[in-house]
Amino acid sequence: MRNVNGNNADKAKKLSDFAKSHDLKMNILNIDVASDESVKAATTALPLKDVLINNAGLKYGGPLEAYTSEACMAQLNLNIVGVLRMAKGLQNQPKPCLKMKMHRPTP
Repeated sequence: MRNVNGNNADKAKKLSDFAKSHDLKMNILNIDVASDESVKAATTALPLKDVLINNAGLKYGGPLEAYTSEACMAQLNLNIVGVLRMAKGLQNQPKPCLKMKMHRPTP
């Protein structure tokens, strides 16, 4: 989660409180999936990972001509490369299994 001590502090606290109230062990890390350094720091900061909730995403709306190349690349870096970055960051962690599924829409 980004900005766990900033604008997402309330969300991080609610998530932490939920985990505690359900006797779940959960670590909430400040991570930017668009940054190799941030992902490396996060994936090495914790012991064995059982579950990764990767909910990062960015969406732009409007007509195509309103998009800049930079905005498009930032969106791809976060939404596509960020998922790959996290999976690769965890691939060397001890685990029973790491699966990644990509769902393709049916035509």
